[in-house]
Amino acid sequence: MKKLTFTLLFTLMAIVSAQAAKVYLKIGEGRVTAESNLAVWVWIEGGGNLCTNGWPGDKLTEKETIEGADYFVYTVNTEGSYNLLFNNNQSSGTKQTKDIIGITGDCTFVLNNEWDGENWSYTKTEGAPSAETPVVPVETYTVKLAGNAYGTNWDAPVTFAYNAETKEYVYEETETAKLADYFKIDIPETKKWFKRDDLVDKNLSEASSDFVAMNDNSGDMKITDAADYDKITLTVKKEGETWKLKIVGEKKETPVVPVETYTVELRGAKYSWEIGAPAFTYNAETKEYVYEETETAKLADMFKIYVKEGDRWISNANFNGALNNGLDFQDLNEGDVMKITDAADYDKITLTVKNDNGTWKLKIVGVKTDKVQIKGKFNSWTVADMVSNPNGTYTYEVEENMAALSEGFCIIINGVHYAGNTVLDLDGDAVDLQGNPVPGDDLTLIAEGDVASVILTVAKDCDNWTVKAATGKTSSVAGVDAAGVVIAATNGEIVVDGAQSVAVYTAAGALVSTDARTRVAAGLYIVRADNVVKKVIVK
Repeated sequence: MKKLTFTLLFTLMAIVSAQAAKVYLKIGEGRVTAESNLAVWVWIEGGGNLCTNGWPGDKLTEKETIEGADYFVYTVNTEGSYNLLFNNNQSSGTKQTKDIIGITGDCTFVLNNEWDGENWSYTKTEGAPSAETPVVPVETYTVKLAGNAYGTNWDAPVTFAYNAETKEYVYEETETAKLADYFKIDIPETKKWFKRDDLVDKNLSEASSDFVAMNDNSGDMKITDAADYDKITLTVKKEGETWKLKIVGEKKETPVVPVETYTVELRGAKYSWEIGAPAFTYNAETKEYVYEETETAKLADMFKIYVKEGDRWISNANFNGALNNGLDFQDLNEGDVMKITDAADYDKITLTVKNDNGTWKLKIVGVKTDKVQIKGKFNSWTVADMVSNPNGTYTYEVEENMAALSEGFCIIINGVHYAGNTVLDLDGDAVDLQGNPVPGDDLTLIAEGDVASVILTVAKDCDNWTVKAATGKTSSVAGVDAAGVVIAATNGEIVVDGAQSVAVYTAAGALVSTDARTRVAAGLYIVRADNVVKKVIVK
């Protein structure tokens, strides 16, 4: 019995003597795991577990306030060196520090961020706590930007730079189009992915430019108009237990471009309100932009002028109506759409735009092709179209029933009858036409002699219409020279008599024949017979 008592006393004294080491644990400012559920696992090499409990160890409960800071305190029953680790007091799904080996005596630890990817981070100081015991600051977090544009599998993220003064993490993205695809913020120490709800499939202008709390739900961010910016700056900071993100874009500056580099387009209901609308042509001499529309009916529907530089739409309500005689340059603004209600009445409408010291102006001019016709006794008063010529005149050749010209005829212009009880002189001056004449006041002409046809020509001088008559063709005998050369045009033939050499040419100068009798198609020909040159018309 005495021996047993002595043995127990010896063991008790040994235990007491072994209680020389204390472990102090302070929770750092970056810590996010619940402090109420921390444990320590202590062991010695070759001696096994020194904890009261089995894995995951002894829960930390005892606390002391030292130098104004709170510490967990744990007593280690050992005479020599010992090993330990801190964990989340979970037998499975454990998060912990790495093994901390070879500790002797008292030791102070500061447990900081929740997770570095593999283990909790910490700092270790020999001895009991003091005012100099370091606390790992929050800037030890790693903040990364990852997404579809950052590696095939988001495996090439970029890292934010830490600003120690503002305690913020900053990343500047100049390849801004990358942020138009899905992305997130990765903070490995928290083992979480973060996003801002107001940056999901939104334009940057639609989202707040201030700090907004992030969460760790499953969605991703996307800035749909990211490519419109030269630089987008993402700033992350931690406020308490909340991570926040601010995102600011710097827009591309619209360059000041000289007037000749503007892109001016005609956009509208019959064109396109977007890309693909027809562009105006720039006239460097007049510094004007011109567009000619021949499908004029398009302008009877809504349209506007679009200037790409500055993304500007311009119009003028004054152009919402009939064109009449055209409109001179008028100021354009960002008002209602334009519409030319009588546009289809014109054969061509020309729109001219110019920039007058920052004010855009528009002129619209319409061109109507006049329809000029003729009727008279010579064609039984049947309306016939006159020929429109490039010089703006209209002609008609009367070859048969010319005597009937003396019995009256009239000109019809755009449906209006023109005459005026006027007698025309053949090969004389042009005379004015009178619109809407009294019935029976017709034009007359007497053609006599060897005249084979009469050409009537109608012209417009400002708002005044005129008509004149000229000899078209004479008799079939074109001419006889002093040597007795005769050149004649009969039905489908040119006949030359009395000449040693003959050459027949087209009006364009191409040689047709050198025979005295040549069968040709109807038209104008030039005939050289010896030294005689004549023009002949073959019917």
